[in-house]
Amino acid sequence: VGCTAGSSSSAGAASCVVCKAGHYAAASASVCLDCGAGQFSANDAASVCGDCKAGSFAASTATVCSGCAAGHSSADKSGSCETCTAGHYAAASASVCMGCGAGQFSANDAATSASSCSDCNAGTFSETAGASVCEACTAGHYAAAASASVCDQCQIGTANPDVGSINAAACTACDFHTYSNTKGAAVCGKCESGTDSKNGWMTCCGLGTKYTEKLQCSN
Repeated sequence: VGCTAGSSSSAGAASCVVCKAGHYAAASASVCLDCGAGQFSANDAASVCGDCKAGSFAASTATVCSGCAAGHSSADKSGSCETCTAGHYAAASASVCMGCGAGQFSANDAATSASSCSDCNAGTFSETAGASVCEACTAGHYAAAASASVCDQCQIGTANPDVGSINAAACTACDFHTYSNTKGAAVCGKCESGTDSKNGWMTCCGLGTKYTEKLQCSN
């Protein structure tokens, strides 16, 4: 028997059997096939299965696609939803998980909204979106305010050996006989023999020379 699409018949059968919802068949099919994972057919006699849209999913033989629960997401034609990883969140039926903004973090999986994202504390930072933890400012740096995406550098002539500093006061001027000639210094360098410096200098000058406003040594 030559069956129409949406029905099938086995060899020698006298009539065609209509495919049930969740199944399909092309014309002259000998058997109705299952709709695959990520697909569905809502009605009997389907000739093709429809694809689930992003934000929904379906197991095989589904008659309908279900929306992803909050804290999860899916792409088109998905058989299941992916859990949002720490640093990300999603409302119900989301196609993608959104990342917490730079300067924020979220420690738990399956977060359901932006309110799950917390600001980094002073002295810490998160440089990119989607952070699961804030990092402490490294030596030579500080973050005075919460929600920092970068830490500020100590200025030339100062240094800070500590991590996680919360204000510029942590950057102390280089003492006599030491210097720092770059921003973000963790320690001040020692003057070489035959040179010297004063408090807060960026370089060491030869004995008998002085330090000018142009940050240079002069006679």
